[in-house]
Order: sequence, then structure tokens, then C-alpha cells
Amino acid sequence: MEAPRPRPSSAEISLVLLGTSLLVLASPLRVVWAQRSWLAPFAVWLLLVLLAAAAARSAPEDEP
Repeated sequence: MEAPRPRPSSAEISLVLLGTSLLVLASPLRVVWAQRSWLAPFAVWLLLVLLAAAAARSAPEDEP
């Protein structure tokens, strides 16, 4: 039987979110999704904020 894998820390999740947001918001890819609608950039920012909040809330109690 395998031992359960440890959950990723909130810092690891935040780093993945940071890298993804930089890719989406600072690369030439932003031209693709930003031309869809004026609402698209706000929806992307809201999604990133909600994901960051979920990562912060999912942190174990013993994590600093």
C-alpha cells in the first residue's frame, strides 16, 4: 500500500498561480483573450483572485 502523498502547500499553489497569471496577463497570449470582450480581462482577474483566495484558505493549520 502506498503512503498518502503530502498536500501541496499554499506557497506552492501561489507560485503556480503567479506563473500562470504572468503567462496569461503579460505574454502575447493576452491579445487573444482580451479581444473577445471588454469583460474578459475583468473575468480573468476575478478568476485569479478567487483561485488565490482558495489557495490561502486551503492552507493547513500548522503551515506558517
